[in-house]
Amino acid sequence: MSVLRVAPDHADALHLLGVLEAQQGRPDRALPRLQRAAQLSAANPEIRLNLANVLLASGRGDEALQAYRTALGLRPDFREAHTALLRAIARIGAFLESENRAGEAVPLWREAIALAPDDAGHWVALARALETTVFIKRDPQLHDVLLRLLAHPAIDPNPVCHAILSYLRLAPGFTEACAQPDPPESIPDQNLFVRLLETAIVADPEIEATLTRWRAAALRRSEAAPLPLLCAIAAQCFATEYVYVETDAESAAVARLESETAAAFRNNEAVAPARVAILAAYRPLHRLPYAAAIGAADWPMPVDVLIRRQIAEPVEEERLRSAIPALTAIRDAVSLAVRDQYEANPYPRWRGVARPRPATAISDRLGTEAPEILVAGCGTGQHSAATAMRYPRGRVLAVDLSLASLGFALRRAREMGLANLDYAQADILELGALDRRFDIIESAGVLHHLDDPLAGWRVLTDLLKPGGLMLIALYSELARRPIVAARAFIATRGFDATLEGIRSARREILAQMDDSVVRRLRTNRDFYSASGCRDLLFHVQEHRFTLPRIASALEDLGLDFLGFDALGGDIAARFRARFPGDPQMRVLANWDAFERDNPDMFAGMYQFWVTKPPQTGRGQQ
Repeated sequence: MSVLRVAPDHADALHLLGVLEAQQGRPDRALPRLQRAAQLSAANPEIRLNLANVLLASGRGDEALQAYRTALGLRPDFREAHTALLRAIARIGAFLESENRAGEAVPLWREAIALAPDDAGHWVALARALETTVFIKRDPQLHDVLLRLLAHPAIDPNPVCHAILSYLRLAPGFTEACAQPDPPESIPDQNLFVRLLETAIVADPEIEATLTRWRAAALRRSEAAPLPLLCAIAAQCFATEYVYVETDAESAAVARLESETAAAFRNNEAVAPARVAILAAYRPLHRLPYAAAIGAADWPMPVDVLIRRQIAEPVEEERLRSAIPALTAIRDAVSLAVRDQYEANPYPRWRGVARPRPATAISDRLGTEAPEILVAGCGTGQHSAATAMRYPRGRVLAVDLSLASLGFALRRAREMGLANLDYAQADILELGALDRRFDIIESAGVLHHLDDPLAGWRVLTDLLKPGGLMLIALYSELARRPIVAARAFIATRGFDATLEGIRSARREILAQMDDSVVRRLRTNRDFYSASGCRDLLFHVQEHRFTLPRIASALEDLGLDFLGFDALGGDIAARFRARFPGDPQMRVLANWDAFERDNPDMFAGMYQFWVTKPPQTGRGQQ
């Protein structure tokens, strides 16, 4: 202070005093001193860093970010400022997400990626922000980031599809190109559009209409589009399992193309790459009798990628089926019908899995970082892969009825190097004979497809260790209203669960009036693939639950409700405001009242954690 009495504008003294006051918890006094020091010594990066720290602590996030950037601009190798800026971005991004404003954090996460491109957490955070983002203006710096995002191994591309489509539609000429009757020679942002078609299921009726039209035009003209675009259309058709409508004329033309291609391979004649791509847009190549010949030939890169996806991967899945053990018999009639459904239509078909956040709170509760985990009803393995990554020191056993689903799951697990994950075929109803108990059991979207959900839930409860945790996801009767209406619509018109029946049902649903409940399905991602649509609307068995029914089941099973998982938006804040006497949000009667006022909030299922109290007698060892 004596220095400042003599020289009140001594930058170093102001800086030192500001830092000391900040350390003493007096940011209101520190801030003006550091601001003045920064004015007096504009080229000093340390002053800018400490000013940024105090601005951030004072809740002035935008100013803090700018001060961090200035510090880095003054000294690009200033590691402390680099780390502090990333930490500030993470803090502000988390705040925006908690305020249901995650889209505002997109530029911040793009900046974090530029600073630390190898940090998968930044990519995951960007993807999470994009899930609720609709772009209204273009950011040219985002183009390459979106390209890399779609190829990133820690990202599930499907949830970011709508954001990327909104970005593409802002490109001058993109919408006009998509309206053309034939596939154009070039499309604005074609590389990003092609990457999107290759990696995600594009759940958009306008894009579906565009690709259906372009596919037919390419079939008529044989080579009517650039090869990368043709291969991308084929990749999208394969991902959707050929759910797009196909006319009788197209079917006849495809039959001729198949015959001509078979003859060419028999006679060792050259086959144009575009013809293979067009064929792959209508039929899965691995099911063709000459698939091996196609796979053995030399092709340019776009077709080579297509061959790997449509021939090599399915062949590998078929080979892996023999490596999957059967833990139980499958005898129940409903279980057999469900198995047959997923043998024909494994669900979901996925290419990426969002890297989960570490489950530190759960590990702390269990008292172990190496839990024994059962995933009961794993399908094609996206959920179980995420679980294996969430508990890297745990051991995960994932079971399912369908070998086709398990073959897909095992292939992806091996590609991802998940050594702590095992797969087996089993029926939940028969698992009671398993000589093993688990710290965690996860069964998401499975019990409601059993003949008797409570019987299956009781088997899982017996397999859970006392003090263990269970994650359950069940359909909500209230939130499922549009699906119930659609199932009634389908039943009335007699559509069956064949590919043609699914195509016909979708065509009529898409033709419904805008105010129709059934038409709301257009925004459901599962509506845009054959396996997803069958799971959504044609399932052989579906039960739906209410919260009072779940409360009754928990009482019967001796399980304690811990809370809902992954509540979106501001639901938790709104619930606490309405029910201040339930701060832990564990009274299901309160949630029942809350859901009645917000009937769509559990459209993605009730997803919740329960625990088996240590004093529970059933299943103790």
